[in-house]
Amino acid sequence: MLSPLIAAAALTLGLQDPVQTPPPPAEAPAASSPATPADDAPPAPEDTGLLTWDDLPEALRVEVETKLNKPPAQAVLMVEAAVAPDTDFRTVDHGDVLSEQTVRPAAFATIVAPARNGRKYGPAGAVLWAGINEDGDWWCWRNGDRYPTWFMPSDIYCYRDTDNDGDFDVTMENSMPETGLGQSRFQFTTLGRDERLRDVVTYAPGGQADFVEKVVLRYDGPAEARVAPDGRLVDGVVLFRLLTGPARPVPVSEGNALVRIERAAGGDGLDEVARIAVPLDAEGRGRVTDPRGISIEVDRVDLDGRASVKLTSGLPAGRTLLLPPPTRDDFLAMVNRMIGRSPA
Repeated sequence: MLSPLIAAAALTLGLQDPVQTPPPPAEAPAASSPATPADDAPPAPEDTGLLTWDDLPEALRVEVETKLNKPPAQAVLMVEAAVAPDTDFRTVDHGDVLSEQTVRPAAFATIVAPARNGRKYGPAGAVLWAGINEDGDWWCWRNGDRYPTWFMPSDIYCYRDTDNDGDFDVTMENSMPETGLGQSRFQFTTLGRDERLRDVVTYAPGGQADFVEKVVLRYDGPAEARVAPDGRLVDGVVLFRLLTGPARPVPVSEGNALVRIERAAGGDGLDEVARIAVPLDAEGRGRVTDPRGISIEVDRVDLDGRASVKLTSGLPAGRTLLLPPPTRDDFLAMVNRMIGRSPA
């Protein structure tokens, strides 16, 4: 997890005051021959005020490098089909949907020899779905007997076969799945803690479960910008929200374990995965392609927030991760935001 390292970097670097050194005394100019192009020094890079990789302490760089380009904890998804790209710009308002794609787990496995507490850890024949984190591949299960009307979302248990011998060697328990993608039946953002399960659990590849959900791209609106004389927004940022889940309200239970009162939940059955920011230039136009393969063009944003946009690609069909592995640029951007040095 990068979050503790981001906080540590922000605290260390954000509290540092630059050392003020007096300027050196001026020297008398020395006679020299006229400068030639070969003698001209390259211009110094523009100081943007943003922290760079070289500004970080060496020990922090070494620790961060061990976690970069490795996926955070999540379910591995299979995107059923790509979206048809827009052939022209369309007008969208706050909350309008640009795309909706169907996803399911990318692979399944089946428990052969279960743990003694099969109701908790999965009985024989239980279908597991594919997960991943920075350590590698996992197989995950949860008791879905009462889904989607469960009183409390059941815990998610993920297993890892570190030596590929058909026996699971590590079991993780996510006891708070509702804190991540809480409306999803099989998606998550953390593996939780080591369960230290001593029972031998074996598995076999293959299986099938009817786990189907949606990934939705929705227009959120402008975040910041200047207003040009013609009323369009320029030199700013507009936001799009990437959401996922069952795409239908999940009933919410009230009461206690003995008496439950079920009512329809509000919302749309979707949780936010990420916000995609499209920077606007001096003409009010912008374009971005994010690491997931989503590509958006913005031609104009008006003062009321309505925008003329074109979705040139959504999630590609096939295996995908909704939470891409973090890069150096991602880490630096988060640290700069935390210490108030984000670019305008």
